Amino acid sequence: MDDAAPRTDAVSRRRDAQRNYDALVAAAEIEFATAGPDVPLDAVVRRAGVGRGTLYRHFADRRALAAAIYERYTLEHEAWIAEHAAEPDIALRLLARMVGIQARTRGVMVILSRDPGGHRRMRGLEDRTRALLAVALERSQAAGVVAPTVTVDDLLLVLGMVEGALVGLPFEGAPDAAERVLQLVLPALTRGPADDTLLHHA
Repeated sequence: MDDAAPRTDAVSRRRDAQRNYDALVAAAEIEFATAGPDVPLDAVVRRAGVGRGTLYRHFADRRALAAAIYERYTLEHEAWIAEHAAEPDIALRLLARMVGIQARTRGVMVILSRDPGGHRRMRGLEDRTRALLAVALERSQAAGVVAPTVTVDDLLLVLGMVEGALVGLPFEGAPDAAERVLQLVLPALTRGPADDTLLHHA
């Protein structure tokens, strides 16, 4: 019995499934960023060029789609860290990468924040993000590039500030706004906080 054909068919189906998955993730990223987090999923289906049934075979809801976008970039960050681990300014460069992606993937964090901690996969991705930042931060602090008082939570706070700055902005204005936030906070990350703050004198 020749079982080569069934094996070939199975491989073809897996490739088709992966192609559809990738198309849906790419389409969702564009739609969430340009049309907003509440864009009808039919728009994602149309952009991906697949059927609605295909969407739900891969993703239970829009949160699962958003998590898939987050995961794709997490994988990219992990590969990038492995390649650039020896660079002294790696924490700042990683932060800049993350900020740039935030500007391109508007809507994703809005969707994910609606049910914080409620998705096991998302919790795992958040842990991986913290681990990436921790590795990069340790390297940059050891090299004297980032102030020793800066913590992973501080870097996450910067990402939260960027997300807040993007609310209500047109898609075209997002990159400039994200870059501006980064420019404002970089001196604090490299010099460390001042002894006295304006809040102390308010």
